[in-house]
Amino acid sequence: MQVQQRLSMRSSSSSTLSSSARPTLVPRAPRRAVTVRAVQLPSGVSAPRRTPVAPEPKFGFVNWAEKINGRAAMIGFMGTLLVEAIAHRGFLELIGLTVGNGLGFEL
Repeated sequence: MQVQQRLSMRSSSSSTLSSSARPTLVPRAPRRAVTVRAVQLPSGVSAPRRTPVAPEPKFGFVNWAEKINGRAAMIGFMGTLLVEAIAHRGFLELIGLTVGNGLGFEL
């Protein structure tokens, strides 16, 4: 009797696990800035009346710059492959370096 109850519990728990393990697409709320506050302000210091609002940076390591950099790298890599396919030679041979002669210290 107890064995059957354990088996039924295992089968029911495995079915709930498989249904809950499925990923669900839930829209995320937009991310908010993290506010760090001290437990108590030091003496002689007052809290600011307004929180400063800084505009999103336009230069540096921002998402837009990283996307452009990645796209330029992909275009450059595909262009190099295209040039090598048309010339039937590797890129290093095209710029004048000799390749394919081994390491130069054969016995």
